[in-house]
Amino acid sequence: MNRPVFTLSEAADLVSASRSTLRRKLDQGSFPDAYRTSKGVWKVPLTNLLAVGFHPVQGAVQDLSTDIGQPVHDIAQSEQVSLRNRVVELESALSIERAHRTAAEQVAAAERHRAENAETALRMLESVIPRPSIERSSTTNHHSDDPKLSEDPGPLPTDEVAPKKPFWKRWSRG
Repeated sequence: MNRPVFTLSEAADLVSASRSTLRRKLDQGSFPDAYRTSKGVWKVPLTNLLAVGFHPVQGAVQDLSTDIGQPVHDIAQSEQVSLRNRVVELESALSIERAHRTAAEQVAAAERHRAENAETALRMLESVIPRPSIERSSTTNHHSDDPKLSEDPGPLPTDEVAPKKPFWKRWSRG
């Protein structure tokens, strides 16, 4: 059976989209079965338009039936049933994918919220614990047999100020 193909202008009229929109889709590779005629005119199959999400507008179906030389209602009964089953199958798959996307967006939002809370908590800890005492506690926690190393070094000299990086970045690996 001959499947209908359209020029970009005809396709734009059929689906009520601009020619430049269809041209962009063509350049992006959204119409894999589109081809150029010997005169350089692009032809886009109806199946490619439908696959991308374009639908014929009201009134364009009569034009479609005259373009392909047979009325739309002359499709064999078995093919109509097959096409209806395929549409139901695709709609079901689409609803499942939409549910997956929604769930993934919810998980991402929860993870983003958790990360923001953790960052806020770390900032609060950094503001409560002064840097010199963090530095001092990290050096005094090491046990050694050498009494010189286990002594409290006292306050840090003012010329050896701790780095400006937040403490959680200084303590992380990497």
